[in-house]
Amino acid sequence: MDGSATSGPIAPDVSRGGGCTPITGAAAARLADRFNALSAGLTQTKDTQEALQRLVDLAPDVIGGCDWAGITQYSRRQGFVTAAASSPTTLLVDRMQYSLHEGPCVSAVETDGLYSIPDLRTDCRWPRFSAVTAAGSPVRSALSLTISPATPRAALNLYGPHPSTLQDDDLGVSILFATHAQTLLHYVRATRQIAHLQRALASSRLIGTAIGILMDAHRITDEEAFRRLVASSQQLNRKLVDIAEAVARTGELPRS
Repeated sequence: MDGSATSGPIAPDVSRGGGCTPITGAAAARLADRFNALSAGLTQTKDTQEALQRLVDLAPDVIGGCDWAGITQYSRRQGFVTAAASSPTTLLVDRMQYSLHEGPCVSAVETDGLYSIPDLRTDCRWPRFSAVTAAGSPVRSALSLTISPATPRAALNLYGPHPSTLQDDDLGVSILFATHAQTLLHYVRATRQIAHLQRALASSRLIGTAIGILMDAHRITDEEAFRRLVASSQQLNRKLVDIAEAVARTGELPRS
């Protein structure tokens, strides 16, 4: 790698300096087994945070030159956050980039592509980050790849203890990791959306039940019943769904 950013979406030609060394034979089989186990764990536990953590913990084991790994996410509400980190060193280096607003992971989140620093001591692209990181951490090389161009945007970060340890022949495995991480992040969003819809549906049904109870008890219209639920919610400073749950349980509006 020449230290410059390779821009554009992640693709097989993401390295312009000679391509990626293919993963073959026993190494490919072992990596496939690890990813299969990771996917199975996600399916069984439904714990996406645990799956992301397993992913970054696995990276140093199978990517040559990588001792530390993490996943950065960005949203307008939270800014840059580390969604999963393999060690405190990852968190330290990530936070240096967030505070300075420069570095490979910031660029990978903001602009799709692959960004690398073969040697922090000679890097000119992100001089403040490189100088601070080289002086205050054991990291000497870095590689970040965009893994989610959608919201929340995200990047996979790989850090090495020696200059030029993250070589072109590590890119194939790195891209596999980025692809798998993207799948997990899509799963996170889908799971959250489903949970939100389920909560909304349950709340709607509960409110409908409460409206029906009030209509029957007081011989009022559905609009009046709903108005009373809202008024009770405002007066007692409680959520509307909590008022509805109380009505469904007791048959009347709560008084306190």
